[in-house]
Amino acid sequence: APSNAVTSLTRLPNIWMKILYGCGQIPYTIKTILFGVFTLYFYTTVLGLPGSLVGIASGIGLVWDAVIDPVIGAFSDTTQSRFGKRHGFMLAGAAGMGVSFWAYFSPPAGLSLPSLFTWLLITSLLVRTTTSLFAIPYYALGAELSSDYHERTSITGVRSIFALLGTLATATLSFVLFFPETAPGVDPKLNV
Repeated sequence: APSNAVTSLTRLPNIWMKILYGCGQIPYTIKTILFGVFTLYFYTTVLGLPGSLVGIASGIGLVWDAVIDPVIGAFSDTTQSRFGKRHGFMLAGAAGMGVSFWAYFSPPAGLSLPSLFTWLLITSLLVRTTTSLFAIPYYALGAELSSDYHERTSITGVRSIFALLGTLATATLSFVLFFPETAPGVDPKLNV
């Protein structure tokens, strides 16, 4: 039987249910684009960490994802609460994703290379874990919103539209928001 949270969502008019569900894709997309576009540049060019160390940290993070994702999925599938089996995980993941993502791109000034690598590795694992806490139950919830194949396809389509909007907004606005030109002739992308 669907949880109370899923039941209340499915009572909404069809398009509103899809839009509310699709909105969850935006923060996930923003995190994914910024994480992918700026990690290597920021840690190598701006902070001076060797690319090989950034690659090692990224590789360890991918292995961590492969381990933690099925665990989160299993817990999400079997958890019972008054908010439904997915929403508690999604809330914890969303809150943690913001804090860990901020920490990821805000290492303390003056760290040595080993300390900077450690900071990158630990915050990367935190970002990946909290992202998985949100994303895995979020995608599972989409499949639970309807038992009809065509409706599920439509729900996924709306989510994909929000992913595209999040991608376009992130790709264009990130340079305007994060790298405003403050002084003529000074590259703002090199300012920590």
